Amino acid sequence: MLDQFVEMTRQIIRDDGFEDYLPTLVLPGRQEIFVLETDLAGDDHEQPAREFALGHLSGAEDYLLAFKKDRWHFKVVGRIDGRLQERVCQV
Repeated sequence: MLDQFVEMTRQIIRDDGFEDYLPTLVLPGRQEIFVLETDLAGDDHEQPAREFALGHLSGAEDYLLAFKKDRWHFKVVGRIDGRLQERVCQV
C-alpha cells in the first residue's frame, strides 16, 4: 500500500508540480482524503503535516501521509496494518 501511495503522490507532482504541493492524508478505512490547504513557510512541512494528521486520526487507525521534506524530496509516513512505516522519496 505504501508503494502505491508513493506512486500516486509522484503522479500528482508530475501533473501539478511540486512547488505548491500540500500535505495529503489518506484514511483507507474510511475511504477519505484530506489536504492541508494553507500557506506553509519553507520547504520542510513535516511538523505541520504530522499535526494535521493527528487532528484527523481516530485511535490506532491506518493512514498514509505525504508532505514536502525539501525542494527535491517528499516524505511518506503511515500506519499500515498497525505497523508504522516511513520513506523519503525523490521527486
